[in-house]
Amino acid sequence: MKRSDNLRITGQITDNRHHTAVSVSERKNGVGTALVNAAINTLKSEGINKVALVVFSKNQLGNSFWERRGFTIREDLIYRNKTINELTRIDT
Repeated sequence: MKRSDNLRITGQITDNRHHTAVSVSERKNGVGTALVNAAINTLKSEGINKVALVVFSKNQLGNSFWERRGFTIREDLIYRNKTINELTRIDT
């Protein structure tokens, strides 16, 4: 959120990226770290102060990756969704 001199919220920047991943054959080569660092540096340069993400709870490799980069679990949030068209699930 950007605040004016009188501390009123004057605007908000939001952005969503979905399904960012690194090919299995390229994992552990620094590709994911480079992508994350580039994204965070871009957000910082745009004045963005916080970044959030969603990881499947059973994705141990992914959760370890994000934890090593300083991302913490938010205990105050519950993630919810609603299926509006039936699909075959492919997540973990």
